[in-house]
Parts: sequence; structure tokens; C-alpha cells
Amino acid sequence: MDAGFEVFDYKRIFFGDAPILFLAEIVFRTVIMYTYTIFLVRVLGKRGMGQFSGLELAIIICFGSAVGDPMIGADIPIIHGVAGITTVAFLQLGLEKVINRNKKLEKLMEGEPRLIVDNGIILPAMFILSESEIPENAISRCGETCCSAGDCSCRNCGYTSYIKKGIPIASCQKCGYETWLNNTVCNASSTK
Repeated sequence: MDAGFEVFDYKRIFFGDAPILFLAEIVFRTVIMYTYTIFLVRVLGKRGMGQFSGLELAIIICFGSAVGDPMIGADIPIIHGVAGITTVAFLQLGLEKVINRNKKLEKLMEGEPRLIVDNGIILPAMFILSESEIPENAISRCGETCCSAGDCSCRNCGYTSYIKKGIPIASCQKCGYETWLNNTVCNASSTK
């Protein structure tokens, strides 16, 4: 640090040492970098904000870093930021091609989807409601008549079946368990 450096110099912290007109240049730089980033994201084909893969998250972080510095840094020319994010974009395209050709590498980089429902069965590990959150009228037992029609899930294995109103409930076709959870009642109570 130079000898004239002052700690907690609020003018330097909030406004810096650049002339006030530099704020207009920051706005100009930001518009250019933002426009170029939107263009690149469209060229790469990203249309939504669903679940991001590891590569997509990495590109967002890299874009943020490469785009941010030229927006506000007086000593960083815009062309350096453009070169940085263009390089990242080409790396992304190249990696996507390599990964899409190699299933083992794809599995390593992208991971595997977590199943919630498999062939009509809600997987037990995926039950979202705790016992205390399940309304009493959502639980039906074998031999009772269902008070409302809808999809019900076996409390043991997660098998899902449509049960009609007024029809006596049978045991689960998959595991024989005799307690069902009415998904319609659970959904209605969880949205309140």
C-alpha cells in the first residue's frame, strides 16, 4: 500500500478515486457485457432456469466472473471480458459434445436422476410429509369406504392406485399392507 492510503476512507470506499463521469462509462460497459452475455446464452441454447447440471452451474459462475470485472473495472477493457466469456462458451460447447458421446463421463459429470415415482409406485424414501403433517382424514384402512375419490398410496410400499368414492378399500396389490394415504386430501391440506 502506498503511504497516502487511509483506512476507512468513506469517499474512496463508496465512490472510489475515479472521476464522477466514470459512472456513465460503467453503465455503458454493463449494457455491452449484458447484451453480449444474453446473446451467448441464446446461442448456447439455454432457454429456462430449471435444474442446472454441474456444467451449466460452472458456466454461470464463469460468466459472472468474466462479465462482472469489465463492467466496473476501469483498468479492464471490455474486449478482455468478451474474450473470457467467449472462451468459456466454446469450452462449454466442446465439453457437452465430449460428454454426450461418453456415457460414463456423462454419468460422472451430470449425475443420475432421483426417482420419486417408479411404475406408479411412490418410492418410500420420497415421502414428503411427516406423520404429524398427515391429516387424520387422509388415512384409510382396509375395509373402510373412501370418503373422496382420488389417488391413494400404500403407507408401506408407496404403490399408488385410484380409489373410487364409496367403494370398500382393499389391501395393497403389491405388498398386502392395509393402510392407504389419500393423496388428494394431503395435497389440499398442504396448500393451506
